[in-house]
Amino acid sequence: MNEQRERPLVLDYECLHSMPNGLREVRVWLDPVLETWLVGKRIDLSEVQDSDLVEPRVMEMINHPNVVTVRSVATIPSYKPPMQVVEVFMPYYELGSITDALLRGERFTAAQSLRIIRAALQGLADMHERYGILHRDVKSPNLFLTGDASTVKIGDLGLAGAMDSMGKAPCVNAPHLYAPPELLIGDGLTRSSDLYSLGVVLLELLRGRFRLRRVHDHRRRRCPPCRSASPTPGRLSFACLGLQVTAKAGPEGHRPRSSAPLSNRPGDERPDRENPHR
Repeated sequence: MNEQRERPLVLDYECLHSMPNGLREVRVWLDPVLETWLVGKRIDLSEVQDSDLVEPRVMEMINHPNVVTVRSVATIPSYKPPMQVVEVFMPYYELGSITDALLRGERFTAAQSLRIIRAALQGLADMHERYGILHRDVKSPNLFLTGDASTVKIGDLGLAGAMDSMGKAPCVNAPHLYAPPELLIGDGLTRSSDLYSLGVVLLELLRGRFRLRRVHDHRRRRCPPCRSASPTPGRLSFACLGLQVTAKAGPEGHRPRSSAPLSNRPGDERPDRENPHR
């Protein structure tokens, strides 16, 4: 019986290709038994221990329709101690992320943008309030499309951190266009830090893919880079709130403290025939 317990369990996955982007390399795998594709991301557990990073077992506990689920975790024995590297496997979404869609030339209407942001807010609210976890890396490449805007998935929890009793988690070294200003101060991140990043995603959904030079120009003028032709004002009450939260509010104290009230705000639920992301 003991020998059977010590026998390793082999996951007969086939690595199709790797995507060397982000802080950690991502691999696409094929499960030949279930005939499904998976995405794998490696994590060194020695970095997680005695830190604020969330362990894979905690990631697996999160069960929400707007958060990517952890399917399985495999140990990578080729790394030498003290490294304890595992690969976390998650579902593969064929439509990719919001960034992938924008790179394909797709555009999102105001109604679709609202549904996407509302779905993401609901996922963040569950992470924040039920599990006490900050994502800390909210951005368009980490929001995955399923073909239904109401079930957009928040993925890549590799930098997620546990909040302390004050509702804060340490800053992470992951600067990008979507990062909140307090990341540069180093005084810790809060729920509103995730909301700031999601607000920047909303800006990108409404105006199209960010181009670095344009972003720098608008930052110098201290205004958000919006489309020249504004969408219908009557459909953007929630969107305007997001713009105020991000581009205009700036300081953390002026932002909403929780994603839960925002996720419950009514949006425009009318069907949209202009785009398949419904």
